[in-house]
Amino acid sequence: MQAYKSYSKEEVDAAIFPLRDRFEPPVLVALKAVGDKYSLEQLKTLASLAEKLPGPGERHDIHAFLKDAPPASEQIHSYVDDLDERRDIIREWLKEGDELNAAILSVVMVAPLDQLRNLRNQLLLYTEHFKPMRKQLIKDLRDCCALVMMTYLPKGGLPPKGLQSLSRPPSTAGSSSPPIPRSGSATKDAKTRDRHKCIIAGTSDTQGAHIFPYAKSSNFRASYMKTMLAQWWGQDQANRWADLIRSKGETAQNRLSLNHQIRWWWDRAKFAFKPLRQVGNTIVIQFHWLKQSELKPDSSINSGFMEETGLAGESGARWGKGFVLHESGHSVKTGQIFTITAKNQDDLPSFDLLQLQWDLHRVAAMCGAANVTDEDLENLDFDGPGLDILLKEVKAEQEFSGHGEASE
Repeated sequence: MQAYKSYSKEEVDAAIFPLRDRFEPPVLVALKAVGDKYSLEQLKTLASLAEKLPGPGERHDIHAFLKDAPPASEQIHSYVDDLDERRDIIREWLKEGDELNAAILSVVMVAPLDQLRNLRNQLLLYTEHFKPMRKQLIKDLRDCCALVMMTYLPKGGLPPKGLQSLSRPPSTAGSSSPPIPRSGSATKDAKTRDRHKCIIAGTSDTQGAHIFPYAKSSNFRASYMKTMLAQWWGQDQANRWADLIRSKGETAQNRLSLNHQIRWWWDRAKFAFKPLRQVGNTIVIQFHWLKQSELKPDSSINSGFMEETGLAGESGARWGKGFVLHESGHSVKTGQIFTITAKNQDDLPSFDLLQLQWDLHRVAAMCGAANVTDEDLENLDFDGPGLDILLKEVKAEQEFSGHGEASE
């Protein structure tokens, strides 16, 4: 259940108490769920009016009225927290002559500040005493970030009908690798949990979208991701995420029910969910539209990086733009909250995986991960181990996503 802002759950329950014998549970739940959109007096008025309704038709009207309310909103923060300090770190590295790309820039804009400060101090030490080591460390960090983000987002599948002109043509490249196995039961469990409706739009044409996109990846692909997370989020956090991905990646804890259009945007980091809180058998997430970049993860950056990434000036603090309709008929906006409920707490989306998604989707959007093409992957300039295996896996996943994922 959503948290109420100006009055307690008990006050809301008391306001709608007269409805307990007149309405089916879904109507009562709907009234409670919109409690934070109305004042307590308005809720009491609704309850008073409902008491006077003579029959089920009018009760249905109350239910429809409640569904017409837009999702509640909570406070949002700037697009990048602590932007000045993060900007100064990038400027400092560029001033030292470091070659940076869009991927490492985007990670710096999202990763925890304590980890950034530790890395900054380490590089300052190398600058003073071991310049060749500094150069190699920056190269390793840069290459790892670019490789992870270039292979992070699913590339298969077609956009929804009517949106195909906005997308790249689907890949026609073949692959000798078999499709990566997915758990159909995980998607079924998630759809059952979400009552076979899109958690955002309320429509019934749902698909099972992965919160973390490649839970069944090979050791090579997973190792690069874990390396990047350890470098920027800390080894302990990277280990926790890795354990969670291995154990829960192919369960309903790593799935969200989204309709075709919203799923397509999700796979291209058009928006992200910020996990706010989990209480019992419910979890509350906050919707954010993300800015779309013309860069690619391996794009070189220079002193004009603030303008290139849309972070300069007053507009830099604003979130992205997009348009999708909620079942109420209102457009979905940044800051609106959505509640997911499960009969069993173990079937809820994982709060920790949602946090990982929240960070990585913002990185992906900022560095233009959705702009990566098959040709970009084939022309990767990277000398790390296992690259050929990783690319075969990416192609296999694209092929599988294009033919089978949409039917989940």
